[in-house]
Amino acid sequence: MKKTLLVSTAVLGGLFVASTTAYAAPGPAVYDKQASVELVQKKDPELPYDGLLKLSNSFNLEFGKANIATTDTFLSTKVLDDKNKPVPPKEPQLLVVEDIRGEGLGWKLEVKLGEFKEFENNKPVENGKTLKGVELFYPNTQMTSEGTGDAPEIMTYDKDSFIKVPTARKGLIIPATNHEDGDNGAVLFNAKEGTGDGKWTADYDVNKNPIELKIAPGNKVGKYQSVLTYTLTDTPSI
Repeated sequence: MKKTLLVSTAVLGGLFVASTTAYAAPGPAVYDKQASVELVQKKDPELPYDGLLKLSNSFNLEFGKANIATTDTFLSTKVLDDKNKPVPPKEPQLLVVEDIRGEGLGWKLEVKLGEFKEFENNKPVENGKTLKGVELFYPNTQMTSEGTGDAPEIMTYDKDSFIKVPTARKGLIIPATNHEDGDNGAVLFNAKEGTGDGKWTADYDVNKNPIELKIAPGNKVGKYQSVLTYTLTDTPSI
């Protein structure tokens, strides 16, 4: 009887081992192929930087009318009509930089404001007046993109907006001056090496994030106009 039990145990053990080997699940058959693509630059030699780095959208600034006062006059791009209702801007208040060089070299965008000269019929008045004590305020603004590139650096300026209502805002204050040749103004956005690839947009929405203007007292009646110059270069600030 003991012998039979021993044989039975040995047979069952043998069957268990054989079953494991014979019925193991087969592994998947894996085949690797390649998918390839090449990205190239589409250059336009008639444009700066062959059209691969450009400011594709900018805008004029409209500040409307203001009364002469004995204190500083503050205006924003949120212009009101005679019935104190907002006037829609003539164009989107967007700064758009496109960098399709695909090399991650970086760039910077600078801005400067010329003197406000007296104008009539869209022409400067000969020996006309000049506004004194004028400053322009750009609120600190993050550029956004729908792409995958790393964002340009926000030039976070610590100066308060000179308009305190409803809240003080930090940003860049630039004076209206007679710039010398070679002066590109102040840096507004800076894309360090490895950032700023693709399309980047800064929105100065007139209702949420307006640009502002300050005019000192003591100026004369008249219509005035200035030149706002943006300079985009392929040499980012360190």
